[in-house]
This record gives sequence, C-alpha cells and structure tokens, in this order.
Amino acid sequence: MLPEALLEKARRISECLQEYCEITSGQNFKPKDVLPYLVEEGIFNQIDSRNGRDLREVFRRVDDAGRLAELIPQVTVERKAQNRYWYINTV
Repeated sequence: MLPEALLEKARRISECLQEYCEITSGQNFKPKDVLPYLVEEGIFNQIDSRNGRDLREVFRRVDDAGRLAELIPQVTVERKAQNRYWYINTV
C-alpha cells in the first residue's frame, strides 16, 4: 500500500506530465527531460545530480505497487533483467 503523501505526489506528477507533453512537441520523453518542469511546478525542490533519480524513484514505488497505469498513465515502462526504462507520453 502506498502512503497518502506518495499518492498525492503521483497525482500531481501525472497532471504536470500531461501539461508538459501537451506544450512540448515530441514523444518518449525521459525523466531527466521533464524534471526541470516538475521543479518549476514545485513538485521537486531541485534537479538531482542523477538525471531524474528522484522522479524515477516515485515511478518505481508506484510501479511496484501495481498502480502505475492508474496513477501516472503518461508513463510506460520497459523492464529489463536489472533495469527499468521509463518513457513519458501524452494520454
């Protein structure tokens, strides 16, 4: 079960990702591409030094709970043996 604070953060991220995709042309954005926008929107305090690690951590926790498609439908994941690759598109 996900904590309420994480659920709220995931909802806010989803809204901002949708806005970002609508105002930016392109597709298959990576977390490092959208993180500056999320910082501007106040969801994260700063851009981390690991190219979107904080955002990927939210994606991982929501994905591990089996709720990624429900809470952040803009994100798709490609699972490999050891890694996950995250792609962001408009819905």
